[in-house]
Amino acid sequence: MLKAIEINNFKSAEKLNLEFGRVNVFIGENGSGKSTIFEAITFVAAAESDRLDTEFLENRGIRVTSPKFMRSNFSEDFVDESIKISVDVDGEGNGREYEINHTNETYGEWQLSTDTLVAVNDGLASSLALDKRLNQFRKIERLLSSLSPQQVNDAKDFGDEDFIGLLNDFENGEYTKRMDELDTLAERRQSGITRELSPLKGFVIYSPQNKQLRNLTEEGSIRPVGIHGEGLFKLLREIHAKQPEALADIEAGLSLIGWYKSMDLDNEPELPEDELYIQDKYLSQPFTQRSANEGFLYVLFYMALIVSKDTPKIFAIDNIDAALNPKLCAKITSYLVELAKKYDKQLFLTTQNPATLDGIDVFDEAQKLFVVSRKRKGQTTVREFTSGEMPKTDGGESVMLSEAMIRGYIGGIPKGF
Repeated sequence: MLKAIEINNFKSAEKLNLEFGRVNVFIGENGSGKSTIFEAITFVAAAESDRLDTEFLENRGIRVTSPKFMRSNFSEDFVDESIKISVDVDGEGNGREYEINHTNETYGEWQLSTDTLVAVNDGLASSLALDKRLNQFRKIERLLSSLSPQQVNDAKDFGDEDFIGLLNDFENGEYTKRMDELDTLAERRQSGITRELSPLKGFVIYSPQNKQLRNLTEEGSIRPVGIHGEGLFKLLREIHAKQPEALADIEAGLSLIGWYKSMDLDNEPELPEDELYIQDKYLSQPFTQRSANEGFLYVLFYMALIVSKDTPKIFAIDNIDAALNPKLCAKITSYLVELAKKYDKQLFLTTQNPATLDGIDVFDEAQKLFVVSRKRKGQTTVREFTSGEMPKTDGGESVMLSEAMIRGYIGGIPKGF
């Protein structure tokens, strides 16, 4: 999982430091910078894939604009500065730094440089600094090995205790042993970091759209599903054929919708009239996805994303509350948290509906709520709302998060209304 991120000079995020959980919910006014945080993660995913081209970025949900405006523009001093993003994959500082820059020329390309951050015995070091340190060790080793016995005796007679200690370590093999241990540790940690970051390559910001969810034949530009929900039916067929337990979990989630009875995924996929048939418990005949309730399709899409073994391990959904009744919104959010834990997925969600917050538990370290706003000069700022801030009634009971948000206890709503 992605444990933390530091964002510098990216759109409205001039400088941000965030620590994440398994499920991360972001609230805030329109234009406060919620999506910008997701886009910064997508930039990291593109950098890990070595694909910083516009097509790749757009297909994963980034609102690509001219390079000048991909950077923070709060000061002329930063217009041509690099975008710098660092990620932590284990909470101990192991991760990677990305420096991304552009010449601002019309047909220019983004330039990328990276540096791996490795936690070693005596603290945190970048891979570049570690390589430099190891090179220094090797130079000293070559120097010591080239000394004649007379030179060694002369050095010892000189009385430099530090040098004598170094000579003794070299002669008894301790120096070489420490160098080899550091080299092995650095190599193992760097390989581990690359492995931990691998799931991030698939990071996508999903913004499902009603039209794409109803069109079962449309394919997305990325697989298995596009950012607007293209390819959902094919994904459901894969789940049906290869993950029966996951399909049962989808059915359990759909049962939260009062009218739902069942859906049919057995009709032959090669038929031109191929449709997803849904049975309403109150109706005698099934209907297709073209007639289905919009909220039903959104819920179906969210659950398929989480339970499928073919979808990204880490992804974002913009406006998780779209087309959902407030009570259903809370229930579904709570169920998505369960599924994320079961299927080892990390979620990043935005919402404008206070009821969504009633589906998360800020007393659970795996679930985090972030309040996004803009500073006086416009920069995005983010504050984690913790369990210690939960407002209480006069009787000492915790106020529901939805009510706390509406009353302004949490933040994330416009002022002056």
